[in-house]
Amino acid sequence: MIKAILTRIVSLYPGAKSDATVIEDRKNMLHTIFGCEIDSGMAGVQTLAALGLDALRDGLAKLDRMTRETPPPRDTTDHGQPVHPDITATAELIASLKARAGRVGVSPETWQGWLDAYEIPRTGEAEMILSPTERGLLTGAFNQALAELKRAKAPARKAPRRKAATG
Repeated sequence: MIKAILTRIVSLYPGAKSDATVIEDRKNMLHTIFGCEIDSGMAGVQTLAALGLDALRDGLAKLDRMTRETPPPRDTTDHGQPVHPDITATAELIASLKARAGRVGVSPETWQGWLDAYEIPRTGEAEMILSPTERGLLTGAFNQALAELKRAKAPARKAPRRKAATG
């Protein structure tokens, strides 16, 4: 299963495995799919193996869907521009973050305001597109915003009472 996942990642981000940009793109895609940092090489394989079979199946299903939804690089938009796989990866990330926000009680209006404030670049077709690095930054900013929200909603801890001195 891990081999199938890595094969699909390579097909989405082709290139030399010694190219730092290609490696970063692949690692960011794995992070987007599995929600954790996954190194390259055997360390990454070990991390994937530790996730468990259910997580690997879910990740493979996401990759299959992305592969079906992402046109091959030779396809072009109506304006003759090549379609970039980062458009699909960005849409997947945004959908994932929106779902997480909803699960913790963030209203759709608050979510949209946060997303609008981030000012995500758009293509000529109005599709959001972020590079792998930008997707990582967006995820980090989102995680920080959720942590702040959770801290704000958490009940205040009571200070321990001191025993009165007698005598």
